[in-house]
Amino acid sequence: MVTVTMGGAGLYVHVPFCRRKCLYCSFVSFPLPAAGAEASPDCCNGYGVPDVPAYLAALQREMAVLAQRPDVRLTRFSSIYIGGGTPTVLAPEQLAAVLSWARQLAGVTGTGVTGTGVTGTGVDGTGLDRRREQVAGMEITVEANPGTLTPRHLQVLKEAGVNRLSLGVQSFHDHELKVLGRLHTADEARQSFALAREAGFDNINIDLMFGIPGQSETSFYQSLQAALRLHPEHLSCYGLTVEEGTPLESLLQAGEYILPGEEAELAQFHLARQLLTAAGYIHYEISNYARPGRECRHNMLYWHLEPYLGVGLGAHSYWGGRRLANPDRLEIYCRLVTGKGCPAECEREADPAADMDEAMFLGLRTLAGVDDAWFAKRFGHSLFNIYNDAIERLVDKGLVYIAGQRLRLSERGLPLANQVFVEFLRA
Repeated sequence: MVTVTMGGAGLYVHVPFCRRKCLYCSFVSFPLPAAGAEASPDCCNGYGVPDVPAYLAALQREMAVLAQRPDVRLTRFSSIYIGGGTPTVLAPEQLAAVLSWARQLAGVTGTGVTGTGVTGTGVDGTGLDRRREQVAGMEITVEANPGTLTPRHLQVLKEAGVNRLSLGVQSFHDHELKVLGRLHTADEARQSFALAREAGFDNINIDLMFGIPGQSETSFYQSLQAALRLHPEHLSCYGLTVEEGTPLESLLQAGEYILPGEEAELAQFHLARQLLTAAGYIHYEISNYARPGRECRHNMLYWHLEPYLGVGLGAHSYWGGRRLANPDRLEIYCRLVTGKGCPAECEREADPAADMDEAMFLGLRTLAGVDDAWFAKRFGHSLFNIYNDAIERLVDKGLVYIAGQRLRLSERGLPLANQVFVEFLRA
């Protein structure tokens, strides 16, 4: 049985293709070679050029199998999120097909898409047209990178009911984009945003990054101002994380790049908080800012430990209290989907104690914090009883504070959140 307490579950669909893998990227994604170009040796887990039609056929089958499960059919979905990779690197017709299958899996009525290079018209190949009570105003998000959005892409997205775009801008300085290995320019970012507005999208997120090698507080300030001039409904401002095994890690180890110091990165975090809140954005999660009512519903599901299904290569799910994961090797994923339809393996069985810990450190990511009444209703215990010692230590350090029945990160604790989260890991 899947329990939904916020009014809906989430559906995540992974499109693992991009034009070029960024230097900092550790996600499951593979660059598609340009026409006539050779694929890199490590492309697609070392198995040559990615077979996009084969992947899409497997994705369609996985969603068709899930769509027939009673627990899925009886679940109300409130959000669909198409991420990657870069979903908009697909041809518009292929992207339309993915969106059609996702909508049908989530119970949104509609017909299938033909002429996509993928067999079948609906998520089950039969033009499935299921009807299910839905949460009003379902949020449907697609990630896009500047330079991959064309008017035809935007038309397809609009026709498919997409009502939220997330643009991976990262910086409005071309030299910083080159350091990150991004292909687009600052001007292309502005052009893509303008195209999206012209196409009628009124809910757009801009991703920005701080802590970039060579980035100063001044240059980050300029990127923030450039973003504000576009008047997006949502901004995500993330500190750069150097992942093990990425090209960026090698460049840093070789001394070719130098990261800003901790104090500089902390100053950039506070700069974003100061500028964006002054501009009328609500700082509702450590890295996220929104106009009132424009908070990302899909991500809120994650932070409130609500159920979500992940489909596609390397996708993760939280369903029925279990943590599930799809294979991250393309050939294994396609083989398992072809064989049994559902490739997910259980990473963790239902574990109320582990769920309590996750509810704490995920909920504390939000500035609203964790409500004790909600916690007690879900788990049957007060969070102040379960985590009394940890809370006392963190209050003494000035990293959290108690506001009525809620536990929240303090101003000092926001940029030091990882130090807080480890206190709630009991295993």
